[in-house]
Amino acid sequence: MTKAIIFDLDGVIIDTERTVWLTSSINLLALYNKTHEAEKVEHMLYGSKFEDGTRIMYGYYDISDSFENFLDKRRKFVYKGFAENVDFMEGFEDFFKRLTKNKKAIATSMDTQFLQLTLQHLLLKSFFGSHIYTIADSGGRGKPHPDIFLYAADKLGQDPADCIVIEDAPKGIAAAKSAGMKAIGITKSVSADKLVQADCVVDSFEEISDEMLL
Repeated sequence: MTKAIIFDLDGVIIDTERTVWLTSSINLLALYNKTHEAEKVEHMLYGSKFEDGTRIMYGYYDISDSFENFLDKRRKFVYKGFAENVDFMEGFEDFFKRLTKNKKAIATSMDTQFLQLTLQHLLLKSFFGSHIYTIADSGGRGKPHPDIFLYAADKLGQDPADCIVIEDAPKGIAAAKSAGMKAIGITKSVSADKLVQADCVVDSFEEISDEMLL
């Protein structure tokens, strides 16, 4: 019986994957006279820690600059995006209201700096209280390692087998399954064929049935 629902943040609760991440990647790569190949690269970045995702971009585009400079420039673009373009994903608030019998938590790969900026704009704590956890809280290993989900379950006082994860990224789905949890994939960032490890895949919160939450 499901007792807890653990949410990813980016692309699940907040709508940032395109308004922040895609735009920042396009603008960053333009500095190096590169064109962002979103369809080939974005799915590799979703669910990654900020530095890990930046390293993927750095290698893929063969950037002729130090990694540290590239990382710093990307951070500035993304920070600007979080300061201007963060809002709840459509359907999240209504879905949350349905979860009257479940404990809830956020388990995110988001950089702590970006999370703090998000918390200034959105009242996430009014939904989750103190149960908002990052990779930094769980030891630093990013998804697809299961650490962040196991940490969230422990903080909620729940067995992993009694938890459902809602994720939009292949790495997040893999992390949830490695943690021994059920996973619902939501196609806000990638297509359904990239979420095949999930127990079920939906296009929106409205499609998550009561049966899926059992």
